[in-house]
Amino acid sequence: MAETIDHPIFGPLIWSVEDSHWSTRVPRPGGGQLDVIVDPGDGDRHEFLPRAAELYQWAVANERRVLGKALRAELLELYNDTWRRNDQPELSAKELTARLVWQLLQISASDVVPIEFSYGAGELFGQHGVAIEVDDELQFSDIDLRG
Repeated sequence: MAETIDHPIFGPLIWSVEDSHWSTRVPRPGGGQLDVIVDPGDGDRHEFLPRAAELYQWAVANERRVLGKALRAELLELYNDTWRRNDQPELSAKELTARLVWQLLQISASDVVPIEFSYGAGELFGQHGVAIEVDDELQFSDIDLRG
């Protein structure tokens, strides 16, 4: 059975029995809506919420910094060298950043990837989304194309 709680940080959180995670939708910095998933893994879903709230607040405050690191480390080169059509100009980091839309934030009890930022990229990566992973030390660790 679904459960809904009003959390002081997340607002209304809905527990999905089928997916075994909490979900909510919050205003995205800069406008629009951001989907948020809180996955307690095998742990107690209520006991994980204080840690999840800390990770959420960190993620919102550091999203631009992490995206910048991902762009410098991998994403900009991946687009310009692999996905860019020959008839298109190369994009700068600022131009690529402007084309990505932050759509999803996943917070999990994982010791490996506790935070994942997901972005819509339109046609830039062949309709694939971009997922940026943060490690247990809250540092950029990897990007993946999804979808």
